[in-house]
This record gives sequence, C-alpha cells and structure tokens, in this order.
Amino acid sequence: MGKTRVQYQKDYRERKKKNDKKFLKRERERTKHYKLPIGALSEEKWHELHEKNRNWKRISREKLRHINTQETEEKEDRPRSSEAETNADKADSSQAAQQISKGWLTVKLDFKPRQRSQKRSKALRTASRRIKNLEEKLIILNRENKKL
Repeated sequence: MGKTRVQYQKDYRERKKKNDKKFLKRERERTKHYKLPIGALSEEKWHELHEKNRNWKRISREKLRHINTQETEEKEDRPRSSEAETNADKADSSQAAQQISKGWLTVKLDFKPRQRSQKRSKALRTASRRIKNLEEKLIILNRENKKL
C-alpha cells in the first residue's frame, strides 16, 4: 500500500531536520505569522487578509448555494408515483446503493419533544418563587443597612 501525501510530507520534514541544522529556524520563521493576532498586523496587511477572507467566504457561500440547489433539483426529479411507493420496499437496497453513489443519503429520524414531569415542574416553580422572595428580602435588608 502506498504512502499518503501526509506521510510523504512528514518523512520529508524528518529528513530535513536531520540533514539541515537551520531548517527548524526557517520553519519557525515561516509559520510565525500564522499565529499573529489581527491587531498586531499593519493596516495594509490587515486589508489584504480581510479581502482574502471575504473572497474565501463568498466562494464558500456560492459553493453551498450551488450544492443546495442541486439537492433540491435532485429531490424534485425523483419519481413520486404510487407505483414507486409500493415498490419502495423491493428497491431499498438498490436505491440505497444509488444514493450513496450520488453522494447523498437521506435518513429520517423521529424525535419526540421531551416533556417535563409534573413533579419536576412543581419543584422548579417553588424554587423560582423562593429565589424571588429571597432577592426581595435582600433588597430590603440592603436598604436598611444603608440607613444605618
């Protein structure tokens, strides 16, 4: 089995560390600007970085929009006849393989909303009422303390 690009890069760096004494220093200098906070950059560098990030975000949003439109088009193109629904059980395995090959997979999960028990709700109400009363007493005691 062949090496991945990460393994090649790792091996390359290890060889460089062994052979070249100044390699580590150059690597530190090269990667030092990656960790600078935005406030430490000059205004010109900040504008360059800001513009680069804006372009990256714009491209990313366009890709997402493109992917979402493709998904909706694929959903609309799927047949919705009664015949397709009756044969759905027979074609589950082939349909699942087809969905995976296209790159999308639909999973339906049924989530029921959680309900609090009455005992817990009552405890929460009493605790809230008690906190409110204690806060009111604290305000009154603070007023009396200021008078003294």
